Amino acid sequence: MKTLLISLLPTTENFGVKYIHSFLLQEGHQSAVLFLPRHTPVIKSQLLDFIERMQPQLIGCGFMSYEAPFAAFIGRSIKERFPHIPFMAGGIHPTINPEECLEYADFV
Repeated sequence: MKTLLISLLPTTENFGVKYIHSFLLQEGHQSAVLFLPRHTPVIKSQLLDFIERMQPQLIGCGFMSYEAPFAAFIGRSIKERFPHIPFMAGGIHPTINPEECLEYADFV
């Protein structure tokens, strides 16, 4: 399976996303990690173009509560352009508020 994992943390220290990425590679899957520390809608077109080129079969996004509005924006943008690609939300915020995240994610 070809996956894209997105981290919204302001640094590259998202150990959860890195662990999942490493596990996927170890199990023979194709995986890429994309760090998006700048919470701005300006990146929308670049992100969607990247996804178009990569053509992942699954997209996962890990985030905390303060990043939830941007994660929702990303999730809705991805689902609008790529409704066939499952979008999974993970991390602290989806764990404590899964119902909210299911408004824009297929899985939590």
